[in-house]
Amino acid sequence: MFWHFYRYRLLANLKQPQLVFWALVFPLLLAIVFQLTIGGIQTDRPIHAAFVENEAFSETDVYSRLIDDVNAADTPLKLRQLPAEEARQALFANELDGYFIVEADSRLTLHVMRSGLPQSVLQSFGTTIEQRRAQIEALLEGNPGQAARLIAATAEEELESSRGSEKDIEAAERVGNSAQTVYFFSLFGMGALFGASFAINEIEALEANKSAEGRRIRVAPLHHMRLIGSSFAVVLSLLLVCQLVQLAFIIWIQNLVIPPQLVPWYLVITLAGTFASAAIGAVLGVFVRKPDLAFGINVGLSLIMSFFAGMMNDQVRYNINTHFPWLSAINPAEQMTDALYSLYYYEDLSRVGRNLLMLVAMGLVLGTVAVLKLRRQRYVHL
Repeated sequence: MFWHFYRYRLLANLKQPQLVFWALVFPLLLAIVFQLTIGGIQTDRPIHAAFVENEAFSETDVYSRLIDDVNAADTPLKLRQLPAEEARQALFANELDGYFIVEADSRLTLHVMRSGLPQSVLQSFGTTIEQRRAQIEALLEGNPGQAARLIAATAEEELESSRGSEKDIEAAERVGNSAQTVYFFSLFGMGALFGASFAINEIEALEANKSAEGRRIRVAPLHHMRLIGSSFAVVLSLLLVCQLVQLAFIIWIQNLVIPPQLVPWYLVITLAGTFASAAIGAVLGVFVRKPDLAFGINVGLSLIMSFFAGMMNDQVRYNINTHFPWLSAINPAEQMTDALYSLYYYEDLSRVGRNLLMLVAMGLVLGTVAVLKLRRQRYVHL
């Protein structure tokens, strides 16, 4: 009877297109939008920039020699010189991360199309040239190799300060701009929270005062805990499938490179996130009498939690973690995002373990509350 009810409820939920849309289709659409607007997840190429060939650039050979020496050194920067129109076209075609224009007063101006780690490095590079122009010019005259090492050290210092520890640097060299990647990982938390609507739908089907279906189930000769367990299994199955489809999409379509030994951990993270989200939906379904109101509350909470997890602005996530760590601790979207992010960049299993512990704890507490509330339901008449 357990599996009969499981199959019946699984088909009933799949016939709710709005639930499938918010739990699966909407996160995939957002992933495509992120891909088109902020770029892909993996940006493991060097940082490309150019100097525009104008009158100020041609008055001295400092910049052309600087380009040669930087390219000859072991730096993350790859420089070239281009006419102004070609530099603009290359920037628009994403062949350049930015280009410099030497002004008449020897001041450098950087032109970019987006913000990120490459642009931050280029900004620091240009600032350093302006601040050390006389020193670099003298070194180029007497010791070009020393000038190249000076610029190389400056670029590495900027990369280190932007990325953090040595582990951060190794990870960033492997996957590129971490700030952008947060947006993609936060989609998993958002999709799981939207999928909590499946649990609300299941509670509506179990309670006699909310649906005709609930009244029929209540008079059936079935053990109540088996019904609750079967419904919860349906919710977990649907949420887990949605999460796995998102993971497959982000790996095979958006080229997220995951080491094979870490794949089981990703599956565990998605399972823990679906467990916590299903429990949240169950609590909303049990304590909010009107299902439509419960759905609305779930959507609102999902958007707020996803916002706090950095989906719209990664700086918000940083501020929440810094000033309100307790808010991050009770936010399942943040716990999922942080677990995926930590595993991908640092392979830090201790941090991932703490995230998993928080997700499982939330799921157990909220799920127990929902089950106890369901078991205590009594009806005067049906």
